[in-house]
Amino acid sequence: MPRIIIKKKAEVVSEYALSTTQDSYRIGSDQENDIVINDKRVSVHHALLQRHGNHYLIQDLNSAFGTYVNGQIVNKSMEIHDGDLIQVGDHTLVFDNPVENIELPFTSSEINKPTDKDSLSSDGSEVGLDIKETDLATLEALEEELRKESRVFRKP
Repeated sequence: MPRIIIKKKAEVVSEYALSTTQDSYRIGSDQENDIVINDKRVSVHHALLQRHGNHYLIQDLNSAFGTYVNGQIVNKSMEIHDGDLIQVGDHTLVFDNPVENIELPFTSSEINKPTDKDSLSSDGSEVGLDIKETDLATLEALEEELRKESRVFRKP
């Protein structure tokens, strides 16, 4: 699962897991934001992080001190990738998305989707197919391996 790791200097301040069901995250100093950063140089509504499938964009919301990705100012919006460093105020947000370049043979909405004859019960009504525990364990093991390969946590 993608996440944002918030650092101030070298210290991890907090982490936010990015859900596959939420398409946007507001970033700012106001407590009503999805990702809250307590920093005088972070605007109340500083930036917006948007999900498009496995890809994410960051947009500056006309903040006073700007938003930077890997040292480059974000003028409108910019696609971000695994390991990118997003600077807001005195904080660095590390974008950790080890699965962004993996093309799955199915979408999450297809996991429980009925198919052909398997989709009908004995009385002819449709039933959904549930993912098996073994499939879930396999997916979790895959996620763990991908996390190990993530540029954010790879040791030099």
